[in-house]
Amino acid sequence: MLVYANEIELVGENPALQVLRGISGWLSEKLGERVVIRDITIPGERTGGTPKAYLRTDRAIADNFRLYSWVLKHSDPNVTGRQWVTELGLKDEDGGPAHFSCVVYTEEQSILVSDPVQASRPRVVKFIFSNVQDEPNVQFSPGSIGSAVKWVGDGLDSYRGLLADINNSSRNYPLVIVSPDNDGRYTVDPQRLQNMLFGLAQVVGATKDFNSYDMAEVLGREYSAWSGAVNIIRVPHRDGRVFAYRILPRDIPAELDTPHKIECFILGRVSHNTNIPRQRNRIRPEGVRNLSAKLRLERRIADLAEKPDDALRDELGMVYEELSQLSADLDQAQQQKESLEFTLLESEEKVQDLEKQIKQSAYINSQRSEVAVDLPEDEEIVRDLIEVAADSKGPSPEECLSLLAKVYPKRLVVLPSAVESAREVGSFAQNRRLLDMLNRLVTEYLPAYLKGGDTDARATFTNNEFAARESDTVANNKQYSAYRKFDFDGREVEMLKHLKVGVADDPKSTIRVHFEVDQASRRVLIGHCGKHLPLPGR
Repeated sequence: MLVYANEIELVGENPALQVLRGISGWLSEKLGERVVIRDITIPGERTGGTPKAYLRTDRAIADNFRLYSWVLKHSDPNVTGRQWVTELGLKDEDGGPAHFSCVVYTEEQSILVSDPVQASRPRVVKFIFSNVQDEPNVQFSPGSIGSAVKWVGDGLDSYRGLLADINNSSRNYPLVIVSPDNDGRYTVDPQRLQNMLFGLAQVVGATKDFNSYDMAEVLGREYSAWSGAVNIIRVPHRDGRVFAYRILPRDIPAELDTPHKIECFILGRVSHNTNIPRQRNRIRPEGVRNLSAKLRLERRIADLAEKPDDALRDELGMVYEELSQLSADLDQAQQQKESLEFTLLESEEKVQDLEKQIKQSAYINSQRSEVAVDLPEDEEIVRDLIEVAADSKGPSPEECLSLLAKVYPKRLVVLPSAVESAREVGSFAQNRRLLDMLNRLVTEYLPAYLKGGDTDARATFTNNEFAARESDTVANNKQYSAYRKFDFDGREVEMLKHLKVGVADDPKSTIRVHFEVDQASRRVLIGHCGKHLPLPGR
């Protein structure tokens, strides 16, 4: 099973030296003895380490470049019958860049092996990465994938730039969007994840104060991430379609209880999309051995030109031609194999997309069934919904409240004070955003609150959209806390929880929705939907 495939190009002053240093350090660990650069640049075999490892080194030296390959094999210390194989390759060009490739796969030596394979980045890549960072005269080639985290969230333009990257048909690497949860914490640290995905994918971090609604407005929900989710935007298909795979915090298995394990989990999802394309240009051991034999034949034929031996020269020429034909046949077979693997990968992604659509349809149908219980058989609701859909400006705040109160009479109570405050902000411009937030309040927040309380329910919104309470300055002040108390069935209900849009005093761009959940009736009570309520000093 192919586990990891990557290729890296380095430039600068003798960049191949940093690769060789990294490989020698890594092999020293694996073989349990000091291995220097001279040891790994001479063809041959050696063994060592625990578990016992087998290493084969090959090289092909031409006038203007040197080609090396290393194959390390060792048994899995925890899974009987499984062998790990790491293939490394290096092309060192005189005065040019150094090309490094790494492929890791397993060979199951028994049909009884069923333990899943955990994706991970080989330590040799980490060795090389560290060497380059410590050497000022060597760098990764300009345009290397994932050399640093890209950040979005400081404005709509950052999302527009990301959307251009997503839809770029020439993009040959996944984008991994990492979002913070409502407390500003990340499921995985973006920089640590980027280090693990170097050469494979570009990590895009959403800033801690990013606006998830703005992101969804520009990117669409399919390509967005919020509440700690990680969204993997895959490489565009040949037909231009772009699939995404969103990982929610609850989707991460409980046994992945360390940051490294979670990073490896995400790496596995990314490498599923990158392994086959990345292995295409790898330096193959059989290719190095083949080239080495051809170069030796060329030199021998050249020597015979100086000391003629026609029969031997003709025989060597025939061997050279046969070797060249075998090499061409091998390359063609490899290309056909990789083409079939790539087609299989695309088919698997299409199946996953269809499965996702089926799940979404099932969820929507279940929601419709659930909502149908709440809906009165009233054509007025249908008419109101059509009017909202047809109005390019969206419903006013008052119309939002009225519509949701009709649709969800068993879940929502809109108090007269809320209607009155909504009328005062009829100029509010982000109407569809308000409708979306109110709808989530009733359909997502309320069920989660009734099941697990506010701690679970607040994940419905971002920190920019929801506040569980007011500041102590307000809550402990009788005058200002009184503004947040509303009459419901003859009793006074304090509503410190609120939804929020905007921070300015301009009613066109700012609104506050104060609410509380009534445990007795299991409904949301909205007492205010309008201007920011009074604060001390304002």
